[in-house]
Amino acid sequence: MEYADALGRTRSCVKKDLPSLKEQDKEIVREDDEEQEIGQGLRKEDMLSEDMRMDILRQKWEQQEMENLEKDTMHYTDVRFDEARNHGAGFYKFSKDEEKKNQEQNTLRKTHEETNEMRKQRKKKNEMERQRNSAMRVASSTARDWDREKEVQEDDL
Repeated sequence: MEYADALGRTRSCVKKDLPSLKEQDKEIVREDDEEQEIGQGLRKEDMLSEDMRMDILRQKWEQQEMENLEKDTMHYTDVRFDEARNHGAGFYKFSKDEEKKNQEQNTLRKTHEETNEMRKQRKKKNEMERQRNSAMRVASSTARDWDREKEVQEDDL
């Protein structure tokens, strides 16, 4: 069953899951509204002038750049600064904390190695099964040929 979620995306789900997914969407919308609303239903962004918004954005950018200067190594996620682009399903957002990020990367690397090992095992199993089936076909073909030769020899007698 297809439905449109709180972000306007078309989603597919099982019919029995639809009520819980709709409830999750409502919670997302509520949380977003609670974060952005101030006072009489006005959002913080609506109350600020364009210059003030740009100044706040500049200060936030400067703070992030100062943090980046202190780092030994840089990654492109360190300089993305409030990028609106979505990265898709294959994107893994690592923590900004270096120690936690290294731990996440190690976990991801181990998972990747396990996946590759499973693929190798499955490929090996499929290859062995293919060889066994091929050998069985040859054996059954040979047995049929012998049976035919026997029949021909019996007919000749």
